[in-house]
Amino acid sequence: LFAFDNATSHATFSLDTLIANHMNLNPAGKQEKIRNISYFRERIKYDQDIVFPSDYHIPKLCGEAKGLREVLTKRGLWPEEGL
Repeated sequence: LFAFDNATSHATFSLDTLIANHMNLNPAGKQEKIRNISYFRERIKYDQDIVFPSDYHIPKLCGEAKGLREVLTKRGLWPEEGL
């Protein structure tokens, strides 16, 4: 048995949607700027910045995308021993 879902809606996202495949592992570099996000954990809403703030202590990262490692570390999902 094979099932296929070829709905065109799977490819329809806003330009600033968080798509992990489009993010770098590390900050900055050539990656899309995406909007900040909110997520729920145990019924508590958390807001998470995906872009470094304009007053970040490393000037070259101000306004740059954080990258997957930083995003997952902030959520407690990055393994301490690394990958």
